[in-house]
Amino acid sequence: MLKVLLVDDEKKIADGLSLIIDWEKYGFEICARARNGQEGIAAAKQWEPDLIVTDIRMPIMDGLEMIRQLEKIQPHVQYIILSGYSEFQYAKKAMQLGVKHYVLKPIEEEEFESCLAQAAHDIQADKEEETVLDRLRTHSMAYMKLQKENMLRDWMYAGEQAEDIVAVLADLNLVFPYGIVLGMALEKKDRSAWSAQEMDGSVSMLEEVLPFPSISYAFRYNDHQLGILSNLNNPLPDHGGTGWLNTFHQRLSGECGVDACIGTGPAVCGLADLNSSFQAALKELCSMISDSRASVVPGSAQPDPANAPHHSIVDEIKAYLDSHYSEELTLASVAERFFIHPHYLSPLFRKKTGETFLTYLTRVRMERAKQLLRQTHLKVYQICSEVGYEDSKYFSKIFERTVGMKPNEYKHGK
Repeated sequence: MLKVLLVDDEKKIADGLSLIIDWEKYGFEICARARNGQEGIAAAKQWEPDLIVTDIRMPIMDGLEMIRQLEKIQPHVQYIILSGYSEFQYAKKAMQLGVKHYVLKPIEEEEFESCLAQAAHDIQADKEEETVLDRLRTHSMAYMKLQKENMLRDWMYAGEQAEDIVAVLADLNLVFPYGIVLGMALEKKDRSAWSAQEMDGSVSMLEEVLPFPSISYAFRYNDHQLGILSNLNNPLPDHGGTGWLNTFHQRLSGECGVDACIGTGPAVCGLADLNSSFQAALKELCSMISDSRASVVPGSAQPDPANAPHHSIVDEIKAYLDSHYSEELTLASVAERFFIHPHYLSPLFRKKTGETFLTYLTRVRMERAKQLLRQTHLKVYQICSEVGYEDSKYFSKIFERTVGMKPNEYKHGK
């Protein structure tokens, strides 16, 4: 139910409205009553009503002044003004304050309920709009956060020469205002993925442990590893000793419940050396993990994570296309899945692979189509569907343009 606050110094008016009007019919319930604007403000702060029905002329504080003050703290409240004065100046002042409904005394029940119905409609419309805006804000914040992650990860993959990536950092509000930078790499011992809460907790704790002031950014480097890039204004304590790192590790385990191996690179001056610091952290982490695995199974041959290939976001997208080619895929849908703006993904994909997104996807589909044509008894229209096309004529046209012959000709080796 929507909440209504009645503000009127005439008790009989307030009593009459309470009893005569079928508030529930319009989705309202009276939450409180007040005798003047001052009491109305106090009641509004306590009850946060959706609608305030108020007289204009009241002692201590009139209705218009009450509305002026409440607009600053509760701007979404709707109002119905009651007044025994029909002078235009009052209606004009009320309209200037955004009041849509103005009812003259003595109150006509039908007129008042008409205003009430319209007020209920306006309130619901505002609430629905605010709900949509909240969803958009939430989606936008999540999108921006993951966009920042992807940019930081691509930066660390691409290295210090990635000027195009560095240029975008400031646009994403990824600032490094201080002179000292430090790279860190973390992996949970159970090799589970890092949640957003664990990432945020790690950054908050690290900023509390590092010398003030500092700022840190976390990003998922791969399925199991977390990267953190820190920017400090003051040197690490104890000439770069590990006391701060031990404190961070203990807090991470005790307060977040995360038991992780942590590799750190050297604290360096300037963004140009941040990548090398992070790569050193990653190498240290990989060495720790390798030693840990070797100690579990003595003498067993363990893969060296330090020599494992690093996969960029484009590698992940290529792998996704390789396994999902049969689905309806577009640049926009894949960009949304990987939380990248399509306008950024398109040139990045071409730069990393030497071909466009569509060219790569088409090539993957055509290779699979050739395989199905030669190795199965499927009809062309069936293969068309298997490789992600709905229209068999369009598929045949693309196949002929790509392969140099029609699907049936290729199938029979002509």
